[in-house]
Amino acid sequence: MVRIGRAIFGERRSSTMQIAFIGSGAMGEAMIRGILDRGMAKVGDIVASDISAERRSYLSQRYEVITVSDNRSAIEKAEVIVLAIKPVVLPEVMRN
Repeated sequence: MVRIGRAIFGERRSSTMQIAFIGSGAMGEAMIRGILDRGMAKVGDIVASDISAERRSYLSQRYEVITVSDNRSAIEKAEVIVLAIKPVVLPEVMRN
């Protein structure tokens, strides 16, 4: 079991949490898939942000998660924010 703030990972929860993914490439997708497969969150509780419209479309069709192009929109109601980005783009992401 891993505790991050109020969120607990590694055990099934009766209620879900709002999770925002900033960056939704291969690493983000793997985490989304794992969270959904384990019932740790529902599709409507996950928001995935990505700069690529093609990637957003893929994730929303494949996993039925909410996708947005704006990082601020993604984190608006999130209890957990996952930075699934390459370190080189961190300064740009933090500015936006």
